[in-house]
Amino acid sequence: MSTSSNRVHHVDQLFEGDLINEKYSNCLIIRGVAKGKKFKGIDFKYTIFETCYFRKCSFEDCDFTGCRFNTSNLYGSIFQNCKFDYVVFERTQITPEILDTNCPGLENLGRGREPVKWDHLVVEKMIKI
Repeated sequence: MSTSSNRVHHVDQLFEGDLINEKYSNCLIIRGVAKGKKFKGIDFKYTIFETCYFRKCSFEDCDFTGCRFNTSNLYGSIFQNCKFDYVVFERTQITPEILDTNCPGLENLGRGREPVKWDHLVVEKMIKI
């Protein structure tokens, strides 16, 4: 037996203003667009971002736990004090600093598992076991 996950779909979503303390958890955001916007305290847990464009945005205290970014562009965006546990980036452009400042600790990566993949490149510095 299975039940619906009640995932909310946001298609062609344009974020025209800054967002503070909003809840976007368990969403599917398809072709979401924001340029130069501020996102503070946003709950994005378990959200799927498909073909999204968040250029030069600021994300502060946001929770991206369990999110999936597919074919998206986050390049030039700043992430401060955000949580990225169990996040997957596929064919997604991000600023490399996100890996240094917001990546989960080794306990989230696990021993013996594949290294985290970023834009089809293996980021070995995250797996210093």
